Amino acid sequence: MRRPFGPAFLLAAVALAACQQSPGGPASPTGQPATLAVGDETGTSGPLRLSSLARLRIQGAYPAAPGRHTQRIDVIDPHGALYGPLRSQVDAGADGAVKSTQTLEVAGTTIEKYHMVGTWQFVLVVDEGPPLASATIDLTD
Repeated sequence: MRRPFGPAFLLAAVALAACQQSPGGPASPTGQPATLAVGDETGTSGPLRLSSLARLRIQGAYPAAPGRHTQRIDVIDPHGALYGPLRSQVDAGADGAVKSTQTLEVAGTTIEKYHMVGTWQFVLVVDEGPPLASATIDLTD
């Protein structure tokens, strides 16, 4: 007797279900949502002029279990392509929260050289799990 769904189909279905999340991200153990904010060095969230921007500051905050965690922020360019991941190791504080700040250089990079203006997206992933939070910023002429 032939089965209608083979092991490959079932594995794909489980993987797809694991990737789906409710709006606003998954619920955290403490009930506090994860946040991600992107702006210039003064905290301005945009739109930002490419010609006067040295770097972007990316701030994340989320509840986490005690110990060290691997954090990744996927940077997606205005065309929808992965510009690159920003990876770091972070530790949860005594309050059970992680607060992190990373920078993305703009001046002197391909962003400036190729005039990559438009809406950039940033997606926070912790310990290779599902996305916890996202943010966007507009770079203009």
